[in-house]
Amino acid sequence: MIEPIKQKKISPSVVVFLIRWWTAGAVMYFIGWGTALGQYDNSIDLIFGLGTVYGLIQSYILGPVFKMLYNIGPVKDYKELSYGRKFLWRVSDVSLGIVTVVFVYAIFVLLNTVAVALLEKEAGALVVPVEPILFGFFFSLVTLLFTVIGKQIGKIKQNIRGREDI
Repeated sequence: MIEPIKQKKISPSVVVFLIRWWTAGAVMYFIGWGTALGQYDNSIDLIFGLGTVYGLIQSYILGPVFKMLYNIGPVKDYKELSYGRKFLWRVSDVSLGIVTVVFVYAIFVLLNTVAVALLEKEAGALVVPVEPILFGFFFSLVTLLFTVIGKQIGKIKQNIRGREDI
C-alpha cells in the first residue's frame, strides 16, 4: 500500500513575512517605478509616498487579512473600537510605514556607501540600485525587527506591572 505524502505546513510568521515582502515590493514597483515620484532627485517625496501607500495597505488590507487568517493584530475586534481609536490606528500604520521606509532608505544608502568604498568607485555612484525585490526584503526585515522590539517592550511593561501589583 502506498503511504500518503505528508505535507509540511509553513509557519504563519513565514507566510506573513512573504506577504509583506511581496506587498512592499509591489508598492515599490508601482509607486517607485510607475509614477513620477521615482524620477525626482528629491527622495523625501518618494519616502513619504511609499510609506503612506504601504501604511494604508497595511491598515486597510494586510491588517484585516492577518487578523482573519492567523489572529495577528490587536486583541480587540475592529468593530468594537471607538472612532478615535480607529483613527489613531490608521495614523500609526501610516507613520510606521513612513518610518520603515526611512530605515530601508538608510540601508540602501549604507550599502551603496560601503560598496563604493570597497569597489573604489567614484563618490555618489549607484552600485546597489533600489529595486522591488531588495526593497521588499529589507522592508520586511525592518518590519520584523520592529515587531520583535515591540514584543520585547510589551514583555518588559508586563513585568513592570506585575512587580507593582505585589
